[in-house]
Amino acid sequence: MNIILGISSSIAIYKSCLLLRKLLGEGHQVQVIMTKNATKLISPKIFSALSGREVFVDLFSMAGTGIEHIDLARWAEVLLVAPATANIIGKFASGIADDFLSTYYLAHRKKVLIAPAMNSYMWENPVVQENIKNLKKRGNIIIKPIRGELACGEKGVGKMAEPEEIYEPKIYKGKKVLITAGATREYIDPVRFISNPSSGKMGYALAKVAKSMGAEVLLLSGKTFLKPPKGVETKYFESTEELYKLMKENIEGKDFVFMAAAVGDFKAPFSREKIKRQKNLKLMLEPTEDIIKSIRKEFKGFIFGFALETENLEERGKEKMKSKGLDGIFVNGTSAFEKDENEGILIFKNHIKNISKKEKEKVAEEILKEVGKVAKLA
Repeated sequence: MNIILGISSSIAIYKSCLLLRKLLGEGHQVQVIMTKNATKLISPKIFSALSGREVFVDLFSMAGTGIEHIDLARWAEVLLVAPATANIIGKFASGIADDFLSTYYLAHRKKVLIAPAMNSYMWENPVVQENIKNLKKRGNIIIKPIRGELACGEKGVGKMAEPEEIYEPKIYKGKKVLITAGATREYIDPVRFISNPSSGKMGYALAKVAKSMGAEVLLLSGKTFLKPPKGVETKYFESTEELYKLMKENIEGKDFVFMAAAVGDFKAPFSREKIKRQKNLKLMLEPTEDIIKSIRKEFKGFIFGFALETENLEERGKEKMKSKGLDGIFVNGTSAFEKDENEGILIFKNHIKNISKKEKEKVAEEILKEVGKVAKLA
C-alpha cells in the first residue's frame, strides 16, 4: 500500500519514527511529509534514512518536474497524519493550504486517518472539537488521543495513540465474531475418548487478534491449558454434539464464524461401564454431526473453515470449501499440531494465498485481514 505519513510539530513526533518502521516492516511504501515546525523538533534526515525517500517539507524547493502534491495524490492510497496538532487540524477543517502538508491534504482523494496530539486543554477547546466534528463529517477517520502524562507534566486526554493502535486498523469494529478452538472428545466409556492433538492455539490466536481489530468475540473452546484472551467471552465444550448445541444457541446475530476447532469425524457407542481389557476390541464408529453443513443452512453470514490434510492440500481444500458452503478456508498439514507456528494455504472463491511458516498470531492476522478484504471491511 502507498501511504503518505504527515507529521506536524508535537512532542509525540518520536512515535512517528516507530510508526514509520512498523509500516515499512509490513511492506508498505511510505512517503513522509513534514511541516516546517516539525523539522525544528526532529531532523527530516531521520525519516529520510528510515524510509529511503526524500522528505517533503517546502512546496517551492522540490526538484521534481511535476506538481508534487498532485503527483502524490495520484500515487497514495492513504494519508495518515500522526501526530496532528491543533494547528494542522484547523487548517484541514478550514481548507487553508499554506504549506506542503495542508496543500497535499486538499489534493488527496482517498482514505484519511488523523491522530491528534496536544494538551488536554487544547483538545477540549470547543473550536478544536468543532474542527474534529467537521473532519469526521467529511469522512476523515479520527484516531482518538488517549489519557496519559502530557508534555507539560499534567495528566489528561490529548496524548497521541500508540503506534500499534494507529497501525492496526479496527476493521472488525462493530462486528460480532464467533470462533471455535481446540479438539472435541468423543467418549467411548467414562474414562476413555476419541480425540486428536489439537492444542487450540490457532483458534485462541484468532480470538485475540480479532478482539484487537475491534470485534466483539465469542470463543467456543474445547479442553485446553490456554487462558482465554483478555476481553473475550469464552464457553466450553467437550463433544461434537456439545459444540453444535453451543453454536446453535449463540450464532444468532453474528457476522463472522471461524471454525478453527479440530472436530472429530467419528464417535462410538458409549459404554456406561469402563470397558475391560480385551484381546480384540472392536469399536463400531459412526460419523459425528457435520456442524458446518448444518449451520450453513441457516446462517447467512461469513463462514471461514480450517482443514488439516496430509496430501493435495490445495485440491482438497477447494473441495471442502465447495461441499460445505464455506466463504473461505485455511488448509495446513500435521506439523501445526501443538506448535506455536503454522503455515498453509488460504483459499477463497476468487484467489489463493500461500502463508509461510510463522507464529500463529501472525497467521491469524493474515487470515483476518484477507477475510476483511473479501468481506469488504478494509
